[in-house]
Amino acid sequence: MTSLPALRERKRKARLTALRRGLEPVLRQRAASALADDLLAAGLAYDVLALSQERWRQLREGEDPYWRAIGADAIRLDPL
Repeated sequence: MTSLPALRERKRKARLTALRRGLEPVLRQRAASALADDLLAAGLAYDVLALSQERWRQLREGEDPYWRAIGADAIRLDPL
């Protein structure tokens, strides 16, 4: 039988793992937003969007001709 401290530790580790998984997209979005802000501030770009890969794919491959045209001309950047 598992002891109470071992059960508590297992639950704590599970909560931390879930928290890290939940924070990962937030941290990626912050990095993308910071990169976009830096590019705009440095005058290296005049139109920068911070989108997840999945969201960008949805927009680029979607039905909207506006986003399809943007997708055809856009350059995708990744943070270093």
